[in-house]
Amino acid sequence: MEKFNRNYEIVFEVGYRKDFLEYVPQQTITVKYPFTLKFDINRGVWSDANTGNFQLYNLGYDVQALLWKDRADQTKYVTMWVYAGYTNKDDVKPLIFFGDVQECTSYRTGVDFITDIQATDGGYLFQYGFVNKTFSKNADFKLVLKELLAGVPTCKVGYVTSNVKQVRKRGRTFIGQTMKLLEAYDFDKVFVDNGELHVLGKNDVVPGQLMVLNADAGMLGTPRRSETTLNVDTIFEPQLVVAQAISLQSKIYPFLNQNYQIIGLRHYGTISPVECGNLYTSVSLSLGEYPFNELKKQAEAYTGATSGRWIKPVTGANVRITSGYGTRPQPQGTSGSTDHKGIDIGAPYDTPVKAPANGTVNFAGSAGGYGNAIYIDNGTINGKRVSSRYGHLNRYIVAMGTKVTQGQTIGYVGSTGDSNGPHLHFEVRENGKPVNPISYIGTY
Repeated sequence: MEKFNRNYEIVFEVGYRKDFLEYVPQQTITVKYPFTLKFDINRGVWSDANTGNFQLYNLGYDVQALLWKDRADQTKYVTMWVYAGYTNKDDVKPLIFFGDVQECTSYRTGVDFITDIQATDGGYLFQYGFVNKTFSKNADFKLVLKELLAGVPTCKVGYVTSNVKQVRKRGRTFIGQTMKLLEAYDFDKVFVDNGELHVLGKNDVVPGQLMVLNADAGMLGTPRRSETTLNVDTIFEPQLVVAQAISLQSKIYPFLNQNYQIIGLRHYGTISPVECGNLYTSVSLSLGEYPFNELKKQAEAYTGATSGRWIKPVTGANVRITSGYGTRPQPQGTSGSTDHKGIDIGAPYDTPVKAPANGTVNFAGSAGGYGNAIYIDNGTINGKRVSSRYGHLNRYIVAMGTKVTQGQTIGYVGSTGDSNGPHLHFEVRENGKPVNPISYIGTY
C-alpha cells in the first residue's frame, strides 16, 4: 500500500541578513524520518503569503538551539525546504513547502520535546518588497520582474503568462510595494508559491501534466460546492501544484466532472513511525468554464491523424518484454488469460508510460483485471479503426476525452489489477480485434 509508506525530509538553512537584503548562509541542517512530524500547510493564489505550521518531536538539544528563532529578530534567518512523499528510499520527493521561519521555539510536554515552527512563503516579499525603478520603452516584462525581485533573495520569477503587456512605449516607473504594483497591472492572478512569483492571465494555468483527481487517486467522499469554489478532500497528494489544471472524476456527481484550476492546497497531518496519524490534502478548485491556454495548446497540437510509425510506450535500461502476444502459460499467482491479447513490458515502478501515437482517451479508470487502465482511440490507419490499451498502471494522468499527442506521458507503470509484478500490459486493436503490437512499435 504505497499511500501508507510516508516519508519526509526538511532542509534548514541558517544564517544572518546583511543590511536586511543579502542572505549570508552559515549552516545547513537536515531533519528527516523517523523523527515525528506534524504539519499544516496552506498554499494558494490568494494575495497573501502562504503559511506552514510544523511540529518536530524530540530533536537533539543542539538542533533545537540552532533552529531557535524569535519573531522580533530581523537579523537571523532560517529558511526551510519541506519534501514529502511515499517512499523509504532516497529518491527525490516533491517539494510541498518552501519558506522563511518566522518563529521557532522548543518546549517539553510530558516525555516529548516539541519544536514548534511557524513559517511563511512570500512573507519577505510582502514585508520588504518595495521598488523605485524606471524602465525604458519596450522593456521585456520578465526582465522587469527580475529587477523588481532583485532585493528579495527568497523569491524568483516563475511562470509568466505569454499574454503579458510589455512596458508602454514611453516607459514606466514603479514606485511602491512590489506586490501591490503587480496586482494593479491588469493580471488575473499574481502569487508566490514555493519561492516563485507566478503571473497568470485570465485563462492561464501553470504548465504541467493534467493530473486526475478521483477515488482511485485517493479522493475522499464527494466534492463540496461553495459560492465560488469546489472543495475536495483526498489522501495526502504531494504532487499537486497550485494553479495547475486538474481533471475531476466523480462517480457520484458526474455533472461536476470537468477540468479545473487548483487555486488552493492544504496539506495536513502526521508522518511518524510511532504514531498512526491521518494525512490529508484539501484542494480548492475554481468553478466555471475555463479554456485554459495549456489545455488549448494540447488540443491544438493534436492533428487527429496517426500512422503506423509509433514509438515505444515504455523505454529505459531495465525495460524488456516479459510476456509475448498470443498463447502462453497462465501467469504464476494470477488468473491471467492464456490467450494473451497484448504484450507485457517489464519496467520499474513509476516508469513513465508515453502515448506511442496521437489519439483520444475514451477510458481512464479501474478496469478489473487490467487494474488502472487507459484506452485510446488512435484513429484510422490503412482503412482500419485502431485503438490501444495500457494496463496495470500505478496511476494515470489523463482523463476521458483528453486528446494526447505522440510522446506525451499518460501514466506510470505499476502492478494493479491481475498482476504479479510491475509491468505495462500493452494492446493494439484493429476494428476491435487484438493484433500483435510488435507490428506497430517494433521489438525491444
